[in-house]
Amino acid sequence: MTLKQSIQRLKWRFSEKKPFAANENDFEALNTIIDFCASIQKKNYQEQELFAKLYIAYYSNLLKFYDCTVFDSMPKKHIDGILSKPLFLLIEELKEQLNLSEKYLPIELSGKGPLDHIHIAHIKAAYNRLGYSDEDIDIKVKKIVDDRKKSNKDLAQLLEEHEELRNLLLTNTEVWNHQKVADSVETMINGSINDYLISKVPA
Repeated sequence: MTLKQSIQRLKWRFSEKKPFAANENDFEALNTIIDFCASIQKKNYQEQELFAKLYIAYYSNLLKFYDCTVFDSMPKKHIDGILSKPLFLLIEELKEQLNLSEKYLPIELSGKGPLDHIHIAHIKAAYNRLGYSDEDIDIKVKKIVDDRKKSNKDLAQLLEEHEELRNLLLTNTEVWNHQKVADSVETMINGSINDYLISKVPA
């Protein structure tokens, strides 16, 4: 019995207003639909390997975070809550987090000692937003790092000699907007998918 015939069979059966005793054809129709659903689920899992990897890795981390076992429902509820959110809202939350990290940069400008990779990454990103080329950015960052080594100034004082950069780093304006975050995320995801597809091509 085909899937279409099975559906028609059960639809006809349940459309009857009087009780009925299920026969062999009814059981065959039901089993055909059950087998079809099972095959679809298996196919979905096999075709969504990247999603499966992320789900498994995140689920494992949640088990550690909640200090629980697979018999607890909290990790799955956590993931289901994320999957039920509109994509637009998730991008908005990421945008807020990105802008929050930019907002707290001025706090990191205090203190002395060598510049760590976080400071340098922020400075490079700021110069990038100002439109400088990678080569010019490397030159300017090197100057700031060298000036820091030669002086006893904290970064906030040091940036007084780099007014353009300082103004950008200390601004409270929103650095990331929704479209910029959406485009960046799309680029990253497409890159990962392309890398995955390439890895599946026989050598």
